[in-house]
Amino acid sequence: MTAVRVLLVSTVTWLPRRGPGDEPASFPEGVWLAMGRYLDAGTFTGDQGSNNRIFSVRITLVGIFIGAAIIGLISSAIERRLEELRQGQSAVIERGHTLIIGRSEKLPVVISELVEANRSNRGHVIVVLSPDDVVDLSDALNRDISDMGDSRLVVRSGMPTRLGDLSPMNAPIGTIVGAGDCAIGIAADDSVFVMDLVPDPWELGDIRVWESLDAKRERSLIVGWNLMAPIIIDEIETHVASNSELVVLIDGDLYDPGAVSAQIEGLGLTNQSLQLVEGDTISRSTILSVADSGVFDHDLILCENPPFGVDEADARVLLSLMHLRAASSVHEGNIVAELRDRSDVELANEGDGDDFIVSQRLISLLLAQLSESPQLVDVFADLFDADGSSVTKHPFERYVAFGSTTFGEVIAEARNWGVVAIGYQCASATDTPGSLAGGLHLNPPKREQITFSAGDQVVVIGERR
Repeated sequence: MTAVRVLLVSTVTWLPRRGPGDEPASFPEGVWLAMGRYLDAGTFTGDQGSNNRIFSVRITLVGIFIGAAIIGLISSAIERRLEELRQGQSAVIERGHTLIIGRSEKLPVVISELVEANRSNRGHVIVVLSPDDVVDLSDALNRDISDMGDSRLVVRSGMPTRLGDLSPMNAPIGTIVGAGDCAIGIAADDSVFVMDLVPDPWELGDIRVWESLDAKRERSLIVGWNLMAPIIIDEIETHVASNSELVVLIDGDLYDPGAVSAQIEGLGLTNQSLQLVEGDTISRSTILSVADSGVFDHDLILCENPPFGVDEADARVLLSLMHLRAASSVHEGNIVAELRDRSDVELANEGDGDDFIVSQRLISLLLAQLSESPQLVDVFADLFDADGSSVTKHPFERYVAFGSTTFGEVIAEARNWGVVAIGYQCASATDTPGSLAGGLHLNPPKREQITFSAGDQVVVIGERR
């Protein structure tokens, strides 16, 4: 439109065929004169001739309005583009990035783990596609994630179910892996996992007779109830010896005892006998009464969600956890508590180092691991399968003798037994750098010196025996 106006004014300027000083002017000269007065309002001051001056002033006035219109159009175009960027509608131009589709309470944890996993990959980009407002989501993530390391966060708005919203995300095309073996490594980060160029020669030694560990009768306590309780009880059934006991404390005002009993009986338990106790699951006297009935090997506190909301359900778990920790009879076992809000985990961890707090963070960590290494899905599936391999602790005497040794020697001997040693629990290693609760060390260096004594154990991955 602006070009048409310039040509129109240029034609009008050229029709008299007179330029400044009433000199003859061609059509190109008319275009030049018109453009000069459009762009610079003071150009006409040097014109000669009254008629030409009057005409130049008119062109200049028109040029001022046209220039203002052009500026407005440019400003509007820039504002529209900025608004599109603010709304997260532009295409992702990065490559090799990680794409997260959707949003939940797990998102900050997943991003934090991806940041940690890619600290060795400078400039790694994490893209989040969510139907939420881009500005609000970006502010929330920046508030929850204090350290992005060398990674960069890109937030885009769109529906995960719409192909048109997914296409601009520039997701990498999947690669089909051909036949061949894969090596599974255990390391703090994928960047520090280096395979030996020439592995040490190894041959299976003498056939070893596996001496099964004596299974003992165990008592388990479950405080609370939710939809996951039957699955948990069924899983416990596969890990305990016969004549074990299961005590379940439920609030009769929240759950029908008859329905709960029927659910448990439907599992067909053979290794555990059931004792269903009704009472207030956050009452100190009730919990202490149940805990004082005998020593429990395992104590589980379930989040009663539903019927309670996340905040109230977590508050009830924290109360129950506090009461159980106060019961002297449960100190021989460990407590596993379930929380919904990951922000409550830090508060719950203020206690015995042997206790374990289960939250949505575990699922988030699993998602982050699978995002970085999709081939691990079979590994996790086998570990979580009741008939698959498991992470367990064996007496160190199975693999090495008393005294000082290296973890590399433990790994070599465990290999002869068909298991993989990934750590150890040693009384002499308590409170040493890198140790967890009870002197537990995971993935230590092979050259690390260990002094085993009575009661110490080796952490292995292998078939349940």
